[in-house]
Amino acid sequence: MSRKFITGVLVVAATITAFAAAPARADNDDLKRFVGAAATLYLLGRAIEHAGDNGYTVRTHGYVHNGHGAHNGHGYVPRPRHNVRPPLPRKCLVRVNKPWTKYALGAGCLKNSYRAFNKLPQRCAMQIQRKKGKAWGYAARCLLRSGYKLARH
Repeated sequence: MSRKFITGVLVVAATITAFAAAPARADNDDLKRFVGAAATLYLLGRAIEHAGDNGYTVRTHGYVHNGHGAHNGHGYVPRPRHNVRPPLPRKCLVRVNKPWTKYALGAGCLKNSYRAFNKLPQRCAMQIQRKKGKAWGYAARCLLRSGYKLARH
């Protein structure tokens, strides 16, 4: 049942109870008590209605519910997967003299020693000058900004 419906039922029930229990007299104190009780019930209903609507994301059973309506017809969206990437091998790090980066990771070395080589971002790919000629590599700064880390040793 919706919270608004339950709140409405509570307000109506309290109103009927207040009129049925009180004798019929036109006392000003009874009117004040009734208005106070009605206001209290209204505020209680509003608090119940907005309970949990604090803007925070709630995680339950593999889904994320952000409290702001349905995203896929059920009010839940799939939980984003945590991208745990293995650290990049430090042995592949080479010094390059480019204006935008000083270090790169050689593509050949990465291909041989980094399991997730084919998942590296292509925007970080660059040509580097090696002793044997030009080769491909990945800009270290770009990879670090994309969430990758270097191994400690």
